[in-house]
Amino acid sequence: MRRPLAADAFLAASVAWFSAGCYSYAPVQRPTPGSTVRIHVPVRSAVAGRQAREESVAFEGLVLSFGDSLYLQTTSRREYGAFREVFEFDTLRVAPGVLMGMEERYLSKPKTYGFAALVAVGTTALVVAAVNAAGGSGGGNDGNGGGPQTAIIVRPIVSSLLRAIGR
Repeated sequence: MRRPLAADAFLAASVAWFSAGCYSYAPVQRPTPGSTVRIHVPVRSAVAGRQAREESVAFEGLVLSFGDSLYLQTTSRREYGAFREVFEFDTLRVAPGVLMGMEERYLSKPKTYGFAALVAVGTTALVVAAVNAAGGSGGGNDGNGGGPQTAIIVRPIVSSLLRAIGR
């Protein structure tokens, strides 16, 4: 049986909203040291004409200090082949006048509560599906004069789910 189109649209919108994580970004003028920011630095090219739209590249990192220059600690990961990955740690020094924009990352309560609710609903749906797949609650009479009853052990299911999310 096919789900209605509205349910598919809701599912797609939920996945898109939660894929951004539990954080949001807000524009900031003077970030505090220790906060995580995303900066936009313009990219200039000799090939592009004067009427070309100015492009930028974004960097995200930890603010070390902010004064006449912004010192930003960045981390990037690169993969070389199937089994080799390299982490690069770098400190960027950028003049504040050069920046096209700066946004500070903060914990978004609505996204966090929504994600927690989504995990709770998903866990409940998995447990209900496991109970239904195992033959229900097993409390009914099958007509054989009280034969063996089906029992579901929920604890291994819940502990497996908790291990899967790192708890």
